[in-house]
Amino acid sequence: MYDTLPAQLHKQYPVLSNEIIHSNPSPLFNINDKLFEKITLEQTNTIINVLKEKDRYIMLTNNTLVMVQHIVQPKNKPPNLIVKQFISCSEFTNTPESSFKIGVYMVDTSKMSELYCINLTDIKYKCFFISLSDNLALISTLCHSET
Repeated sequence: MYDTLPAQLHKQYPVLSNEIIHSNPSPLFNINDKLFEKITLEQTNTIINVLKEKDRYIMLTNNTLVMVQHIVQPKNKPPNLIVKQFISCSEFTNTPESSFKIGVYMVDTSKMSELYCINLTDIKYKCFFISLSDNLALISTLCHSET
């Protein structure tokens, strides 16, 4: 069901806001790149905010679940996101159906990938994050469609 919904959450010109001052370059961004707290994908009014727990989780087009760590605006290039992927992802329930079918996943928050860079076109859905304990959480995809 969820796989048939539109995956295009981006618009040609997303809105970046609240620049974050950084002084240390990273292998994934350099000193001349600008970092931002928030990006709004106007086509679906989707907000990603690295400083708000409720606004930093997304599913990618390859169905991986990630947490957004940085929003980067490189010089003369489109914005991109620096993310960490949840390595351990399982069903919340399989009765009467798999929770995967309704977009609900259990993740181990202590098992995360290294940081890596994605394009805005890699975003499939924004997600809702519910912490269950120190190392366990539920992630539910939110249904977005183009208007």
